[in-house]
Amino acid sequence: MGKYLFKIKEQNRLTQTFTQRFGEAKSDLFGVACRRLKRRVEETLDDAGIEQVPGLEAAFADFLFPFEDLKTT
Repeated sequence: MGKYLFKIKEQNRLTQTFTQRFGEAKSDLFGVACRRLKRRVEETLDDAGIEQVPGLEAAFADFLFPFEDLKTT
């Protein structure tokens, strides 16, 4: 994701501060979306009477962490 932010920064001649804030906002947005998806998946599984799916927590954790670490510094 760092290359993506760098490309946006260079193409649009943005400041480092703006680019970092943009990355943080994007990280927050994706994080919220992923947590909502996780909650909905858990609700759907619960409604279907499925208590646990091996690896589900790890899959969401692996997916969420990259977005939490988006920094441009």
